[in-house]
Amino acid sequence: MTALLEGNVLIAPGWPNHVHHAAAQRWFTQFSSNGWATTPITEAGYVRISSNRSVMQVSTTPAIAIAQLAAMTSLAGHTFWPDDVPLIVGSAGDRDAVSNHR
Repeated sequence: MTALLEGNVLIAPGWPNHVHHAAAQRWFTQFSSNGWATTPITEAGYVRISSNRSVMQVSTTPAIAIAQLAAMTSLAGHTFWPDDVPLIVGSAGDRDAVSNHR
């Protein structure tokens, strides 16, 4: 079964200073060959968080974060799942459930 990685799980193995780096590395070592996926949203989240100095103690530029992401997604088992559902359609059921970063 292919695992769709949530943004934080995608970030953790790429950043040695991330609190869950070791756990994410173990997961990738053990399970990534079973298949893992990213979407435009998870990939954009990786770049956004990786290049945000207020979130990452040691941040990078978006260009470097994109290069890191390209290296990660070239690993065995990766699949890209395109997103063709607009946010206004996907959140139409319960818009009050959508919240901000706080």
